[in-house]
Amino acid sequence: MKRLLRFVLHRIRPTTPYRWLRYHPLAIQLHRAIWSYRGGLTRQEQHNFQQLLACLPTGSPRLVFDLGAHRGDLTEAFLAAGFRTVSVEANPQFQKILHRRFGSHPNFTLVRAAVSDQRGTATFHLNHRRDARSTLSHRWNDLQPEGPQSEAMKVPTRTLADLVEAFGMPALIKIDVEGAEREVLSTLPTPVPLLTFEANLPEFAEETKAIFTQLTTVYGQYRIGKISDRIEWIGTQNTMKNFDFSVRRSFDFIIARNDYEWSDAHPSELEDPH
Repeated sequence: MKRLLRFVLHRIRPTTPYRWLRYHPLAIQLHRAIWSYRGGLTRQEQHNFQQLLACLPTGSPRLVFDLGAHRGDLTEAFLAAGFRTVSVEANPQFQKILHRRFGSHPNFTLVRAAVSDQRGTATFHLNHRRDARSTLSHRWNDLQPEGPQSEAMKVPTRTLADLVEAFGMPALIKIDVEGAEREVLSTLPTPVPLLTFEANLPEFAEETKAIFTQLTTVYGQYRIGKISDRIEWIGTQNTMKNFDFSVRRSFDFIIARNDYEWSDAHPSELEDPH
């Protein structure tokens, strides 16, 4: 039944005469209720997740940060893999879902805040139509296809440096914060074995370039990969000089330290999910 309702809601496109139905308050509440109970990753996402874990260096700490945890699908995967997981989420709706799904798990910690470049409070744009597009970024909010559709609210903020001080150095940091990635990474105190962040191109091309410059200051030399349909290793930060930032696509970039002893597994050697 839930699959049928999800199909119906997603088939009602904004270009159809029934656009009003897609964004009717009752339809939005129904959509939230359905997706609140969505659990787990797709088969392709599971494959990419296993590829990512296979790239962790030998002896990595069993701690991860899930920044912008949303409904918790990756949090669930991290916990199932045996990681102590710190999930950071500013959206009150997602906080409830995360608490309901994982609140009793001994390795789960929920930080009810946004991650930014300073500790305190900030304006969070809560998108009621598309919860996953809620953001600290004013620019991201203004660039939404349907225009700004958010409620401005104050939320507490923490920095990456705060989280490292409170919980320790993680093996992996996953960042999905809808346009605020540069601010999040600005306080990274020291290199971590792996981190991933989303880049929305070409709108955030300059911000993405600035992130690579920031990371060069922290890491020195590092490896870069991207996740689209699969994990693909691009090269090093020098390779990004030739990267096409004008492409219209969202990428999850992977940053990996160069000075670790890496596991023998390589993404290209892992079993294809199809």
